Amino acid sequence: MGKEPTLYSKGDNTIDDIEAETLHIWGSHGFTVPESMVRNNVEAIKNSTFVKFDQCGHSLLLINLMNLKVIVVFYSIIRKI
Repeated sequence: MGKEPTLYSKGDNTIDDIEAETLHIWGSHGFTVPESMVRNNVEAIKNSTFVKFDQCGHSLLLINLMNLKVIVVFYSIIRKI
């Protein structure tokens, strides 16, 4: 992430220090958090994976729970977490 402040940070760049495996899950109908914000985080965190759910919004757990479970379990297995 660049050195410029974003819509949701003070610009202190602490996100750049994260080294943990990170799974970013976003629903295409998620108007609470724009996709650009999620993609900024994906770019800033070294070990990131981005998964986009179409036809889902911010309440992904309620709408698409089974697919969400599969993604999280699969990610955990391939990343050996």
